[in-house]
Amino acid sequence: MWPHLDNLRRAAKERLVLLLEGEIAGLSKEKCSLVAGGIASLVGITFGCLCAETSLLPNDSSFIMAMGIDTKSSLKGTQLTLGFVSIFYIGMGMGALLSFPICDAFGRRSAILFSVIGLIILIIWGSIFSARSSDMQTVRMLIGILMGIVSCAAPIYLSEISPGHQRGQVCSIFYFTKCLGIFISSTIFCLVWSSRPIEAPSLMDGSSHESHDAFLSTTSSVGSSQDEFNFHLPISLRLYMLIPLIPAVLASLLLPLIPESPRWLLAHKTPAECLDSLRWLRRTKSVNAEFTYVYQALSSDARQEDSWIELFSNRSLRYRLLVCCFILPVSQQMVGLQIVTTYMYPLSRAAHLNFAMITILIALFALVGASVAFRFVDIVGRKPLLCWGFLCISVLWVLGSYCAHTVFPFTNGIVPFFSLCFLALVILLISFSYSFSIGCLAWIIPVELFPIRARSRAVALSISANAAWTTVSALFLDNWWTIEQN
Repeated sequence: MWPHLDNLRRAAKERLVLLLEGEIAGLSKEKCSLVAGGIASLVGITFGCLCAETSLLPNDSSFIMAMGIDTKSSLKGTQLTLGFVSIFYIGMGMGALLSFPICDAFGRRSAILFSVIGLIILIIWGSIFSARSSDMQTVRMLIGILMGIVSCAAPIYLSEISPGHQRGQVCSIFYFTKCLGIFISSTIFCLVWSSRPIEAPSLMDGSSHESHDAFLSTTSSVGSSQDEFNFHLPISLRLYMLIPLIPAVLASLLLPLIPESPRWLLAHKTPAECLDSLRWLRRTKSVNAEFTYVYQALSSDARQEDSWIELFSNRSLRYRLLVCCFILPVSQQMVGLQIVTTYMYPLSRAAHLNFAMITILIALFALVGASVAFRFVDIVGRKPLLCWGFLCISVLWVLGSYCAHTVFPFTNGIVPFFSLCFLALVILLISFSYSFSIGCLAWIIPVELFPIRARSRAVALSISANAAWTTVSALFLDNWWTIEQN
């Protein structure tokens, strides 16, 4: 209907492709894989921003009041957890289970691209057009579903485009971009949060409710019914919730310029397309050896059983599934970093620490830890990083518990400056140790443990189990905090 527009669009795409080709024409195959992995992992920044929102927004009184939480109810924390925090991870678990047929039917890169386009629409809708708290809850659920698909498709794609000796480094890009998104979002949130002239305390700190009740009585007279609470958010928070849109738009523009996974192309398309993808990724036409290896691996898998039942009936796969669906996610929750991030506002007030500063530093140390993992995961191996990380976290928790035991009894009086600094340092080092060990390796191990035929199903179950354990942990922590406050 508009042929001249089609010609312009085609010419623009060709120019972008030529520009990208020219930029990476001189790169080695290792760096070219990193470039493709970086483009595919741009959505990880969006993921990190959304995770930061999930942890930080419940600490903002304006957001709590806009959600219509009954401030006098003893279940106010549970309502907030179920209404905003857990619903995101529940949706993520559902999306992870849906990712298997989508990744296998449309391809890994296409699954990421379709999800990114959906995320752009939902982020705009949730940030600008949400008129009720129920709208926000629906949007968070749908965003969680799309992020579940991305969380499965991206690690699989990264593992299948990387050379064998560089797989850990390429796969760790997704976690690095996630930490980058958390750092950016946390920094901006703290700047917005601390710039308000009067900020009512969070409901999670057990403080007074007069200002919240006054706000509720004011907003309820605007015209909303009690059953349909209007979603009154400050402009600053609505703009803050648009931050994940920027990397999502950038990813949607660049993803069409990188090739699909060679393994998926050989299994579902033609050998010629697989060869083209390998030549693009390796920057050489001599890819016959790698093509033969991929072909032999797929041929070997084709002679094996390929079903959900195999994951539970095959003893070897069942053991690997236990590691990825139970040991790794439970270990992540037992590290205790979620306690720090979820309850940093009341904890920082009790310990006389600056909430904004400590939140930014935690995200910064996590980003540094992700950089360490990116640099050394293929040099020292997975197991040493995991062991050193657990050892450091264990020692730090012992030191932190002792320090907290000496600090918190003096919250109403004068607290020793050295104790405060030491407690803050322990929290930051826990974030660093978690990030370079189990935080990063939890995204690498599942894609390396399973053969190609079972990889999509196994990673889907792993991400879904991780989301489920996160939800259970959030509810448990909320009940524990409520008991402590009462």
